Amino acid sequence: MRRIQIQPLWLLAMLLLLLVGGAQGLLLREARSSQTQVAELNLQCSALNYANEQQTLRVAGLKEAQTVLSGVRYRPFENAVGLYSFLDELIKVHGLERGNVIPVPASPGRFSVQVEVTGDYYGLVKTLGALRQEERALRVEALNVDALSGDRVKGTLTLGTLMKEVPAP
Repeated sequence: MRRIQIQPLWLLAMLLLLLVGGAQGLLLREARSSQTQVAELNLQCSALNYANEQQTLRVAGLKEAQTVLSGVRYRPFENAVGLYSFLDELIKVHGLERGNVIPVPASPGRFSVQVEVTGDYYGLVKTLGALRQEERALRVEALNVDALSGDRVKGTLTLGTLMKEVPAP
């Protein structure tokens, strides 16, 4: 039998070839893994960019609303006399008759009053419209309307306001 002799140079070349092939396989596997990670990161980046755009739109909307609302300044009434005289004038202007005016308990710093009016329905609606357009801090907390005869109604309004000097109960 013949013995095959492998020269050390050939053996070294074969080992080097196997080593290079193994390293190439490992590098290919790492490259594929890196490509997958890059794709996932691109997807996350797109999602974050979309969320950022949406947040930017929300902030722009809030800034616009703040600009609009910054021009709105509701002034409080100085005292109860100022509120009563304002209500008296408003009720007369719209052709209503004022009945009882009763202070209603409210939270600290606020003042509420219950006002009874009688007159035609259209006058009551105009009065409510004027209250809505008022530049002072005033809101209708409750409204009760009862029909009388013909076009006449009796309205009971509970109005809340801010006041610089809240009278003692």
